[in-house]
Amino acid sequence: MAATIEWKVEGLDCYPTKDGKTDVVMMVHWRCNGSEENDSKTYRSTSYSAVDVTYKDGDNFTPFADLTENQVLGWVWESVDKNETEANIQKMIDDQRDPPITRLALPWA
Repeated sequence: MAATIEWKVEGLDCYPTKDGKTDVVMMVHWRCNGSEENDSKTYRSTSYSAVDVTYKDGDNFTPFADLTENQVLGWVWESVDKNETEANIQKMIDDQRDPPITRLALPWA
């Protein structure tokens, strides 16, 4: 079964002014959540990180108030492998459901 994956922008760090622009994003804090229902149980995993965003004078610029989450996630995916991140989330959920290693009680205890 495949996990439901959700990407979220958690926060944006900005330069108050840069190259004559205001509120220029310089870092994106992101999270990728995964969840899966299986046998009346819910398994969850998450990955959180931040990526630097570089604005250079002359680049296309979207005013802060006009940014969309999809646009900002596009910036994240320029630095983060979206498919690999989602595969890692799925693997963590798979390992919760079917642990590759277990610890057994000592036979002499």
